[in-house]
Amino acid sequence: MQTIKKTDKDSIRLLVGNFNDYILRYKYLYNQIKEKAFFFAEPYLAGNIILWRTPLKGKIIPFGKLQKNEKDKTIFQFDVFYKELCKKLNQNTKLINEINNCFIIPSESDIYVIENDLSKNIILTQWGSEFDERKATPFNVKSYFEEIIENQKEKIRKQKEEKRKQEEKRRREEERKKQAPKPISQPEVLLIPDAADDFEFAMGKWKSTSDLRSTLSEESVELFFEFDKKGKGTLTLLEESGNRCFAPLQLRLEKKVLHIEQLDVAKCENDSFYIKNNIKCVSDDNNVAHCVTETSSGDKIVEFTLEHLK
Repeated sequence: MQTIKKTDKDSIRLLVGNFNDYILRYKYLYNQIKEKAFFFAEPYLAGNIILWRTPLKGKIIPFGKLQKNEKDKTIFQFDVFYKELCKKLNQNTKLINEINNCFIIPSESDIYVIENDLSKNIILTQWGSEFDERKATPFNVKSYFEEIIENQKEKIRKQKEEKRKQEEKRRREEERKKQAPKPISQPEVLLIPDAADDFEFAMGKWKSTSDLRSTLSEESVELFFEFDKKGKGTLTLLEESGNRCFAPLQLRLEKKVLHIEQLDVAKCENDSFYIKNNIKCVSDDNNVAHCVTETSSGDKIVEFTLEHLK
């Protein structure tokens, strides 16, 4: 047994009975709650001095000297202890009330912690007593601890509620994004770079933004272009009827003017044809190529830009 502290017997006032009754009370508690009784230091009278002892081994630390986080852990340990104790007593209201009286101590300085390699245990000295009423008011460990525990639980509850709200907000935002109409992507148009060593910028398949009109059938005719890195390409004219016509092309770059030269007439699948036309594309301030189809005599047929086909 190690002694936690010493008290002058005449300096405290027991809440119930005399000191002999007090000793019997401890033995009664010990028989009822066994190992849980270690929460209360054993009172041992040596002359006029009370030795508060415990069978637990370890370092004795006053509760008031613990860091705040260590205090919180110790207080929550008490919460676990008290709930387990009530469960053990199986709703024995009389005994629970008896134990609740034992949580009355003269001051916070009567709370200690026994620390060893395995655990930290709360120990109360001078339990079930108070100083002479002229010196101090009693300190209710249970009420004090329960208030802190409830405050901690309320804080945790608010943190969980805030986290739930944030999760709900995030979920609604994700749902809104899913339901929001996707922005319409702008088509990629042909750009003429400020300096170009080859025709890589024009590689790929392109479609005219304006259609021709057949002078024979009055059908709308779509224009499609395809170029390789060397500037060689093919013009495809697609009539409304589905008839297709093809002509070989060659690109030529003169400063920032792109010439699309039609090397031959456009021969069609139905044995008709389209005469050769010249196409000249001039870049604007944003390098966008604005193209014009002209006859050999210089008459404009159609103006357009070229949209890249994926």
